[in-house]
Order: sequence, then C-alpha cells, then structure tokens
Amino acid sequence: MGEGEPRRIGIIGAMDIEVDDIVAELEHAELRELGPAPAWLGELAGVPVAVVRSGVGKGAAAAVAQALVSAVPVRMLINTGVAGALDPVLSVGDVVVSTFATYHDVDVSVLHTYPRCCVPGFPRRFKADGHLVEVLARQRAEEKERVLKGGIASGDRFVNDAGERAAIRKLTKAACCEMEGTAVAQVAWMNDLPFVVCRAISDTAEGTSSIDYAHFEPLAASAMAKRLMRAIPALA
Repeated sequence: MGEGEPRRIGIIGAMDIEVDDIVAELEHAELRELGPAPAWLGELAGVPVAVVRSGVGKGAAAAVAQALVSAVPVRMLINTGVAGALDPVLSVGDVVVSTFATYHDVDVSVLHTYPRCCVPGFPRRFKADGHLVEVLARQRAEEKERVLKGGIASGDRFVNDAGERAAIRKLTKAACCEMEGTAVAQVAWMNDLPFVVCRAISDTAEGTSSIDYAHFEPLAASAMAKRLMRAIPALA
C-alpha cells in the first residue's frame, strides 16, 4: 500500500456484468493487479473506490476479498450482484439489503457443538453494518423500488427447486440466496471491516429459475450496479 493512499470503498461483484457499469463510470481509473484478480481503482462522485470481479462461488469471493483488503486500504466492503428469492414476498427486480449473511451449505452439526450454517470458530450469522444497511435501503426506497432489509444465504450451488428454496428459508430465515456474499462478509469480519451485501432479485429460486435467471440476470445486475453508484456519495 502506498503512503498517503486514500481509504476506499471496496466493491466486489462475481461477474463482469455485475461490475462493468461501475468500472465504466470511474474517474481517474487505475488498474492494479492483486494476484487472484485485478482491481480498478478510481473515484465515483469524488469518492475513492476499488472495484473487483471475484468470480463465482465462495472460494473465489473470499480469495479476492482478502487480496483486496491486503493490497488496498479499504474502509468497508460491499458485495453487489443478483440473487434468488427465498422470501415469497419478493419478485424479480426487487432489492435485498442484507441485515446478516450466513452459509446455507455448511453443516458440522454431527460434532454436537455447532449449529448448522456455522463454520467452527466463526459466527453463524455475520451482521451487516447498520449504517450501511440504512443508507442503502433508504436510497432504494427513495427511488420507488421495493426494498427488503433481510438476511442473505450463500452456498456453492444454484438453487432451482421449490422444496430446496423452502428448506433454506426455514433453516436460515434469509430473504434471498446466492453464492458469494457470506464469504465476503466473513473476510470483512476477520479484518474488522464493516460490510453490506446488496442484491437484486433475478429469479425465484424454484423450478423455472434457470430460465428466469438467463433472461433477467443481465438486466438485474446492471440495474443493481447503477443503483449502488447513486448511493456512493451517501456512504462517503
């Protein structure tokens, strides 16, 4: 890290389509190689940010999030992208701002010490920063979008079954599911950084999800990125 380098808002999305619109709007952009993935450093509305595409899945998200934190002075982590709905009130295009993040595919309960969804040595739920949650939720509501503050559940599989959707909802009490957010949250927790996950709903995590996702994912991801950019000044 260079001396005098500003502390930045770290923004992580899994796929190009989740970060391309943000990168395109950066001022004074600079590309920095982190190892696992490049980071684009620049400013949005005068606010220093670092934007990274992690790749899909928990392992990729964790590796890139830690590489970013180690190489660039960041003051918070924001994970953006799309998700499948678990809460039945949600529809495609709605926004979930995380109050907590948890894993839905972790189970060491056979040891009789840990509840399901809990990685040994870590919280079962990683609590998102309250200020970030309120700022992002308020900004979304002001734009007349349906916004739900709720939990996000992460796992290394695409949920495409109504029964599985209901089981994950019952287990985690989360509003939506995806594949990276909790890994970013865990890295934030380990580095004592505030975090929030902000996701647009691309599908309803049931039988037609693969079709819905293919159709709506580009639209939802791009819209989510643009919405997040409009909130950045309030996070400065």
